Amino acid sequence: MNYETITNLNGRGDTFLSHNSTSPRSDSRETMKHTQGQWEVDKQSGGVTYIRANKDCLATIHTAYDGKNNTQKEMESESNANLIASAPEMLEMLKESSFILGEHQIEEASRDKLINLIAKAEGK
Repeated sequence: MNYETITNLNGRGDTFLSHNSTSPRSDSRETMKHTQGQWEVDKQSGGVTYIRANKDCLATIHTAYDGKNNTQKEMESESNANLIASAPEMLEMLKESSFILGEHQIEEASRDKLINLIAKAEGK
């Protein structure tokens, strides 16, 4: 995405992000390298959960039973699976949010966090 920074906009010397792209999706589709389609959680018996897209298995999560907190461990594994399965949608929303926020000025620290998080998700 195309960004420019504006310094001292508020008279305090803070640097803000300004977005100068014309489309929130202009870069997002070009950089999407993960499996396309809806990612879904497929919970099986025996503490195994699959993350699937287009009927393909993308990941397998095994619950690490310790004999004491099995219910808690199962809930944790299921929560992890739900988080992983929602990752592509969250990445797309981050990109769209960066476009929307780019229409306004945001502080440099927030801009850096947003840009770094998108880069991390894209493996950059």
